[in-house]
Amino acid sequence: MHARLLIVKHKSTYIGLAIDRNYRLVRNTPPLSSPEDTLTLLGESRSAELCTLKSLNTSTRRYVDIILLAYRGKYNHSPSVVSYLSQFPSFSAKTKLLYILLLLIPKGFVTTYSSLAKILSTHPRAVGALLARNPYPLIIPCHRVVRNDGSLGGYLSSQKYLHLKKKILTEEGVEIICNKVSSEKILTLNALLKLREKAARFLETSSCK
Repeated sequence: MHARLLIVKHKSTYIGLAIDRNYRLVRNTPPLSSPEDTLTLLGESRSAELCTLKSLNTSTRRYVDIILLAYRGKYNHSPSVVSYLSQFPSFSAKTKLLYILLLLIPKGFVTTYSSLAKILSTHPRAVGALLARNPYPLIIPCHRVVRNDGSLGGYLSSQKYLHLKKKILTEEGVEIICNKVSSEKILTLNALLKLREKAARFLETSSCK
């Protein structure tokens, strides 16, 4: 899918966006410290347009606003956000269910790779692989998944950006001590099963199924 590539400079950070011809989001990055990192995470070798928030049209500015709010822990995630995402309808049923589940996890809480694997009837590594391929970090909050012992695991398919995961979770109200989340902030399997039912109902009635 050919997309317009943008790198949006905001203060000392850079946010990467790939936008399709209908002004829907193909993929994005979180705020990063350099345009080079941004382009690498977008998975592109071609150049991108460097721009500012003021130069963006309303549709594109909306994506950046969501990313910045989520980065500060102030965005209230909802499954309705998938209507903005051009790739969402093409995801597998399991991927859709996983991503909707993440959107339903209350801010200030996390789940684990193994718990998600249990309710999706797959392996924790398979869950990790799907999260690593999330084209919409922060918008689809893959940062809300940690290891069984509460340690953070990885982020954006790397340890390089683990500090971002820690920052975002902290901003959302998750206390992290020695790079571990308190067990009381990890959703129980029963709570996650209830969210799975809600996610499944959403997919049954939405246009993204």
